Amino acid sequence: MKITPQKNRQCVQIAFILEPILDKNGCSTRFHDLPGKPISDFLISAINIGQIIEGYADTVINKKSRQLFSHFHNAIQISNEYKSKKYMNVGLLEAMFVSIKTRLDSNSLEEALNNYKNTQKNTNNQDIVDYIKAFKLAWSTARNGYKRDIIETMEKEVSKYSNFYDWYELKLMMSKDPSTSTFQWIRESREGYPLIKRFVEEIDESNGLIKSIENSYNKIHAENPLLKVGILADLSAAALFLYLSYQDPETYMVK
Repeated sequence: MKITPQKNRQCVQIAFILEPILDKNGCSTRFHDLPGKPISDFLISAINIGQIIEGYADTVINKKSRQLFSHFHNAIQISNEYKSKKYMNVGLLEAMFVSIKTRLDSNSLEEALNNYKNTQKNTNNQDIVDYIKAFKLAWSTARNGYKRDIIETMEKEVSKYSNFYDWYELKLMMSKDPSTSTFQWIRESREGYPLIKRFVEEIDESNGLIKSIENSYNKIHAENPLLKVGILADLSAAALFLYLSYQDPETYMVK
Protein backbone atom coordinates (compact mmCIF):
# COMPACT_ATOMS: atom_id res chain seq x y z
CA MET A 1 0.00 0.00 0.00
CA LYS A 2 1.62 3.24 -1.21
CA ILE A 3 1.56 6.47 0.74
CA THR A 4 2.26 10.04 -0.38
CA PRO A 5 4.58 12.45 1.46
CA GLN A 6 1.49 14.45 2.44
CA LYS A 7 -0.36 11.44 3.88
CA ASN A 8 2.82 10.37 5.63
CA ARG A 9 3.03 13.81 7.26
CA GLN A 10 -0.62 13.64 8.28
CA CYS A 11 -0.26 10.23 9.93
CA VAL A 12 2.90 11.29 11.77
CA GLN A 13 1.30 14.46 13.12
CA ILE A 14 -1.83 12.59 14.23
CA ALA A 15 0.39 10.07 16.05
CA PHE A 16 2.44 12.88 17.67
CA ILE A 17 -0.76 14.51 18.91
CA LEU A 18 -2.54 11.35 20.06
CA GLU A 19 0.42 10.04 22.07
CA PRO A 20 0.61 12.79 24.73
CA ILE A 21 -3.14 12.99 25.26
CA LEU A 22 -3.46 9.26 25.94
CA ASP A 23 -4.04 8.30 29.57
CA LYS A 24 -0.63 6.77 30.40
CA ASN A 25 0.85 6.22 33.86
CA GLY A 26 3.91 8.38 34.55
CA CYS A 27 3.54 10.71 31.55
CA SER A 28 2.02 14.08 30.75
CA THR A 29 -1.49 13.41 29.48
CA ARG A 30 -4.73 15.27 28.81
CA PHE A 31 -5.46 14.80 32.55
CA HIS A 32 -2.07 15.74 34.04
CA ASP A 33 1.04 17.81 33.21
CA LEU A 34 4.42 16.66 34.49
CA PRO A 35 6.65 19.48 35.82
CA GLY A 36 8.50 21.08 32.92
CA LYS A 37 6.65 18.94 30.38
CA PRO A 38 3.28 20.58 29.72
CA ILE A 39 1.07 18.85 27.20
CA SER A 40 0.97 22.07 25.18
CA ASP A 41 4.68 21.65 24.39
CA PHE A 42 4.07 18.18 22.98
CA LEU A 43 1.18 19.35 20.83
CA ILE A 44 3.05 22.37 19.50
CA SER A 45 6.04 20.18 18.69
CA ALA A 46 3.73 17.83 16.75
CA ILE A 47 2.58 20.69 14.54
CA ASN A 48 6.08 22.12 14.10
CA ILE A 49 7.69 18.99 12.68
CA GLY A 50 5.14 18.45 9.90
CA GLN A 51 7.04 20.27 7.16
CA ILE A 52 10.29 18.43 7.93
CA ILE A 53 8.56 15.05 8.02
CA GLU A 54 6.89 15.67 4.66
CA GLY A 55 10.20 16.81 3.20
CA TYR A 56 11.93 13.65 4.41
CA ALA A 57 9.23 11.39 2.94
CA ASP A 58 9.52 13.28 -0.35
CA THR A 59 13.26 12.62 -0.55
CA VAL A 60 12.67 8.90 -0.01
CA ILE A 61 9.62 8.51 -2.28
CA ASN A 62 10.40 10.88 -5.12
CA LYS A 63 14.15 11.40 -4.95
CA LYS A 64 14.98 7.79 -4.02
CA SER A 65 17.14 8.78 -1.06
CA ARG A 66 18.29 5.91 1.14
CA GLN A 67 19.33 8.10 4.08
CA LEU A 68 17.66 7.47 7.43
CA PHE A 69 18.57 10.50 9.54
CA SER A 70 19.11 13.23 6.93
CA HIS A 71 16.28 15.33 8.44
CA PHE A 72 16.71 14.36 12.11
CA HIS A 73 18.66 17.48 13.17
CA ASN A 74 16.24 19.87 11.46
CA ALA A 75 13.23 18.11 12.99
CA ILE A 76 14.65 18.52 16.50
CA GLN A 77 15.48 22.16 15.82
CA ILE A 78 12.11 23.19 14.40
CA SER A 79 10.20 21.30 17.09
CA ASN A 80 11.02 24.07 19.58
CA GLU A 81 9.25 26.95 17.84
CA TYR A 82 6.54 28.62 19.97
CA LYS A 83 7.32 26.45 23.02
CA SER A 84 9.81 26.11 25.86
CA LYS A 85 13.37 25.78 24.58
CA LYS A 86 14.13 22.41 26.12
CA TYR A 87 14.40 19.94 23.27
CA MET A 88 11.93 17.10 23.63
CA ASN A 89 10.55 14.22 21.56
CA VAL A 90 14.12 13.31 20.56
CA GLY A 91 13.66 9.58 21.13
CA LEU A 92 10.25 9.77 19.50
CA LEU A 93 11.73 11.45 16.42
CA GLU A 94 14.44 8.79 16.20
CA ALA A 95 11.85 6.00 16.35
CA MET A 96 9.63 7.90 13.94
CA PHE A 97 12.29 8.31 11.26
CA VAL A 98 13.08 4.60 11.49
CA SER A 99 9.34 3.87 11.32
CA ILE A 100 8.78 6.18 8.33
CA LYS A 101 11.65 4.60 6.37
CA THR A 102 10.42 1.15 7.33
CA ARG A 103 6.89 2.07 6.23
CA LEU A 104 8.05 3.41 2.87
CA ASP A 105 10.09 0.28 2.20
CA SER A 106 7.31 -2.17 3.15
CA ASN A 107 4.21 -3.27 1.22
CA SER A 108 2.14 -4.34 4.20
CA LEU A 109 1.79 -3.72 7.91
CA GLU A 110 2.99 -7.24 8.70
CA GLU A 111 6.07 -6.77 6.52
CA ALA A 112 6.84 -3.43 8.16
CA LEU A 113 6.65 -4.87 11.67
CA ASN A 114 9.37 -7.35 10.74
CA ASN A 115 11.49 -4.86 8.78
CA TYR A 116 12.88 -2.60 11.51
CA LYS A 117 16.25 -4.35 11.74
CA ASN A 118 16.69 -4.24 7.98
CA THR A 119 15.92 -0.51 7.94
CA GLN A 120 18.73 0.14 10.39
CA LYS A 121 21.15 -2.20 8.65
CA ASN A 122 20.48 -0.69 5.21
CA THR A 123 22.19 2.55 6.19
CA ASN A 124 25.63 4.04 5.72
CA ASN A 125 28.25 6.05 7.55
CA GLN A 126 26.53 9.34 6.72
CA ASP A 127 23.53 8.24 8.77
CA ILE A 128 25.78 7.87 11.80
CA VAL A 129 27.23 11.34 11.21
CA ASP A 130 23.70 12.78 10.87
CA TYR A 131 22.61 11.01 14.05
CA ILE A 132 25.51 12.42 16.09
CA LYS A 133 24.83 15.92 14.74
CA ALA A 134 21.21 15.63 15.88
CA PHE A 135 22.17 14.53 19.38
CA LYS A 136 24.68 17.33 19.74
CA LEU A 137 21.74 19.66 19.37
CA ALA A 138 19.35 17.60 21.50
CA TRP A 139 21.75 17.35 24.43
CA SER A 140 22.49 21.08 24.39
CA THR A 141 19.40 21.60 26.59
CA ALA A 142 19.53 18.28 28.47
CA ARG A 143 18.92 18.33 32.19
CA ASN A 144 22.40 16.92 32.88
CA GLY A 145 24.10 19.30 30.48
CA TYR A 146 26.02 18.73 27.29
CA LYS A 147 27.40 15.18 27.21
CA ARG A 148 30.65 16.19 25.54
CA ASP A 149 32.61 13.08 26.50
CA ILE A 150 30.03 10.76 24.94
CA ILE A 151 29.85 12.85 21.77
CA GLU A 152 33.64 12.89 21.47
CA THR A 153 33.82 9.12 21.84
CA MET A 154 31.12 8.60 19.23
CA GLU A 155 32.81 10.97 16.78
CA LYS A 156 36.19 9.30 17.28
CA GLU A 157 34.74 5.86 16.51
CA VAL A 158 32.33 6.81 13.73
CA SER A 159 34.69 6.02 10.84
CA LYS A 160 34.96 2.38 11.94
CA TYR A 161 31.31 1.59 11.16
CA SER A 162 29.58 1.27 7.81
CA ASN A 163 25.97 1.24 9.04
CA PHE A 164 23.88 2.58 11.89
CA TYR A 165 22.82 -0.81 13.28
CA ASP A 166 26.39 -1.98 13.86
CA TRP A 167 27.46 1.40 15.21
CA TYR A 168 24.74 1.25 17.84
CA GLU A 169 26.71 -1.60 19.39
CA LEU A 170 29.27 1.02 20.42
CA LYS A 171 26.64 2.98 22.30
CA LEU A 172 25.48 -0.20 23.99
CA MET A 173 29.03 -0.89 25.19
CA MET A 174 29.19 2.66 26.55
CA SER A 175 26.07 2.06 28.66
CA LYS A 176 26.04 -1.39 30.25
CA ASP A 177 23.55 -0.59 33.01
CA PRO A 178 20.17 -2.14 32.01
CA SER A 179 18.33 0.34 34.23
CA THR A 180 19.36 3.32 32.09
CA SER A 181 17.25 4.73 29.27
CA THR A 182 20.22 4.54 26.87
CA PHE A 183 20.69 0.82 27.41
CA GLN A 184 16.96 0.09 27.19
CA TRP A 185 16.51 2.14 24.03
CA ILE A 186 19.46 0.59 22.17
CA ARG A 187 18.43 -2.92 23.16
CA GLU A 188 14.93 -2.25 21.83
CA SER A 189 16.33 -0.81 18.62
CA ARG A 190 18.76 -3.66 17.95
CA GLU A 191 16.03 -6.21 18.58
CA GLY A 192 13.92 -4.61 15.86
CA TYR A 193 11.55 -2.63 18.10
CA PRO A 194 9.50 -5.56 19.43
CA LEU A 195 7.41 -3.22 21.58
CA ILE A 196 6.17 -1.37 18.50
CA LYS A 197 5.12 -4.74 17.12
CA ARG A 198 3.36 -5.61 20.35
CA PHE A 199 1.47 -2.31 20.43
CA VAL A 200 0.23 -2.85 16.89
CA GLU A 201 -0.67 -6.50 17.35
CA GLU A 202 -2.70 -5.70 20.48
CA ILE A 203 -4.88 -3.10 18.73
CA ASP A 204 -8.50 -4.18 19.11
CA GLU A 205 -10.79 -2.13 16.92
CA SER A 206 -13.78 -3.10 19.03
CA ASN A 207 -12.16 -1.02 21.80
CA GLY A 208 -10.90 1.64 19.42
CA LEU A 209 -7.34 2.67 18.56
CA ILE A 210 -6.91 5.10 21.46
CA LYS A 211 -8.12 2.74 24.17
CA SER A 212 -6.10 -0.14 22.69
CA ILE A 213 -2.84 1.82 22.87
CA GLU A 214 -3.66 3.05 26.38
CA ASN A 215 -4.38 -0.51 27.53
CA SER A 216 -1.19 -1.90 26.01
CA TYR A 217 0.93 0.90 27.47
CA ASN A 218 -0.39 0.37 30.99
CA LYS A 219 -0.14 -3.42 30.69
CA ILE A 220 3.50 -3.28 29.55
CA HIS A 221 4.30 -0.71 32.25
CA ALA A 222 2.81 -2.97 34.92
CA GLU A 223 4.72 -6.00 33.59
CA ASN A 224 8.04 -4.16 33.51
CA PRO A 225 8.01 -1.15 35.87
CA LEU A 226 11.76 -0.64 35.37
CA LEU A 227 11.24 0.19 31.70
CA LYS A 228 11.47 3.96 31.28
CA VAL A 229 8.01 5.41 30.61
CA GLY A 230 9.45 7.86 28.09
CA ILE A 231 10.65 4.99 25.93
CA LEU A 232 7.30 3.26 26.16
CA ALA A 233 5.49 6.46 25.23
CA ASP A 234 7.77 7.10 22.25
CA LEU A 235 7.26 3.60 20.90
CA SER A 236 3.50 3.85 21.33
CA ALA A 237 3.56 6.91 19.06
CA ALA A 238 5.58 5.06 16.43
CA ALA A 239 3.03 2.25 16.59
CA LEU A 240 0.18 4.73 16.15
CA PHE A 241 1.84 6.14 13.04
CA LEU A 242 2.59 2.75 11.50
CA TYR A 243 -0.91 1.41 12.07
CA LEU A 244 -2.63 4.57 10.81
CA SER A 245 -0.45 4.72 7.71
CA TYR A 246 -1.94 1.45 6.45
CA GLN A 247 -5.57 2.51 6.97
CA ASP A 248 -7.78 4.07 4.30
CA PRO A 249 -8.10 7.74 5.36
CA GLU A 250 -11.46 8.01 3.60
CA THR A 251 -13.06 5.26 5.66
CA TYR A 252 -11.03 4.86 8.85
CA MET A 253 -12.15 6.78 11.93
CA VAL A 254 -9.85 7.17 14.94
CA LYS A 255 -11.76 6.50 18.12
